[in-house]
Amino acid sequence: MSEQITIIAVWRTRAGEEEKLAALLAEYLPIVRQEPGCLEFTAQRGADDPRLFAHYERYRDHAAFLAHRDNPQYKDYVLGRCVPLLEERKVYVLHELAV
Repeated sequence: MSEQITIIAVWRTRAGEEEKLAALLAEYLPIVRQEPGCLEFTAQRGADDPRLFAHYERYRDHAAFLAHRDNPQYKDYVLGRCVPLLEERKVYVLHELAV
């Protein structure tokens, strides 16, 4: 069985762009959740910092994650519309520990 991939992304918007990013993520989440290899995709917003956003993503395997990154909607929403609104972007690609 292939190993699941988990992504934790932490973004901070430029000042004044937080509502625009929130709206884009609200549109984008249902699209990603329909991707064949997506097991989970959630987004959060900072309780004390409205410019802070994080999302948690799980994919069936590495191939599903790569397919997600290759998807035209990823390129449009994330790279084309979301990233230009950001001041900072950190993405962590993780594998589950075998216990």
